Amino acid sequence: MSVPAKDEQPSWLATCVDIDRDAPIKVFRQIANILRDGIEAGDLAAGMPVSSEAELCRRFEVARDTARLALRELHEEGLIVRTRGKRYYVASIDGEIQPVLLGMPRYRKIASTVAQSIRSGRFPIGKPIPSEKEMVKKYGASKGTIRRAIAYLRQEGWVFTVAQLGSFPESEDKWPDWDV
Repeated sequence: MSVPAKDEQPSWLATCVDIDRDAPIKVFRQIANILRDGIEAGDLAAGMPVSSEAELCRRFEVARDTARLALRELHEEGLIVRTRGKRYYVASIDGEIQPVLLGMPRYRKIASTVAQSIRSGRFPIGKPIPSEKEMVKKYGASKGTIRRAIAYLRQEGWVFTVAQLGSFPESEDKWPDWDV
């Protein structure tokens, strides 16, 4: 995946939905939601540059302050980081800029982190992994992304879920062979 030229908008941004100026949700928040969805879907992987204020202004036909507010919201959530040159990049799970992990959606990165914690014993067998609410706060992800990560862990054999009690690490003999 190549990085777009400074004046060229990323292809996924060109195809994303338009904003609704009549909606009760503020325009900057709609733009932030579009970018957040792109990050969570893996269209923008860790380490990739995020559209600049100018690119967002052109794409959505908004004022620079509106684009700036959208980027600021994502920055405050820890989804993007700002470099010294004032360019924003998608943050990795730990909030730093990492090399681009092509094609790996955010839920898979979170699942990988949880699997590492299970394998290391940080999340011991017999005790529940952190709740959905705790994981939303820790990883700065949506409930949907966390649910997808847990579903993936369950599918791969890392955890099982008990209604009303949470998800628990599987016994070691059920863990998959893939490296985390």
